[in-house]
Amino acid sequence: MKIVNWNWHYKQNINKYLEIIKYNPQILIIQECTKNDFDYIKSQWLYKNWYNDDLNNENSLLGVAIFSNEFKIEFSDLFNRKFRYVIPYVVKRDDFEFYIFSVWIKPYEKDYVKGIEKYLYASKEYYKDMLDKNAIFIGDFNIYAKEDNGRLKILEDKFKPMINCTQDTCFRNAFTYYDSRFGYGIDDFCFISQDIKNKYELEINVPNEWDDKKEKKYRWKGLSDHSPIIINFKEKMNNLA
Repeated sequence: MKIVNWNWHYKQNINKYLEIIKYNPQILIIQECTKNDFDYIKSQWLYKNWYNDDLNNENSLLGVAIFSNEFKIEFSDLFNRKFRYVIPYVVKRDDFEFYIFSVWIKPYEKDYVKGIEKYLYASKEYYKDMLDKNAIFIGDFNIYAKEDNGRLKILEDKFKPMINCTQDTCFRNAFTYYDSRFGYGIDDFCFISQDIKNKYELEINVPNEWDDKKEKKYRWKGLSDHSPIIINFKEKMNNLA
């Protein structure tokens, strides 16, 4: 099961879609997806959803999209829309069911640190009864972690017992975001429950394909201020018996 997540930056460009499908996602999650982009793409997917809370007029056309041809996707009955945006989906194939929490954290009172507390950490507590049942949190956490600011360690501690997929890998400090004011940081994450960790071997890829720094474009393949994160869940052999 390969999940590809990308904040592909809201400016419409069909090359973004052509680029991301090269990774052959079985589940594709996109932040900053316009409704027009969603409508253009959706005919190529059997299961799909676009969500927007319409609280900010200037961003009323931006939302979060999820697509799959293999997994049925629907909102959880427990979806609480006050957490912007932590969207709980029930994902099913045959007799296998799990939860994906699609994340795109918004600022609270124009402050992302407050937004992380109010939306991300609070949602984790609110949905805590779901987190031991094949659960995945994935998306743009907007935490801007760097090796020297301590935010990654705080995030991993606050999300326990869920596990950062890149923890103990060479990708733990791989930057996924560029801001012209502050430089590179880590905004995009995948956290999994222990039972997912027990069942699957993880193949992780954070493609480091930013534009030439000499030209000061600082865009991932010229397309977005975020890079994708790619998590391939390969079932362990002892689970196939």
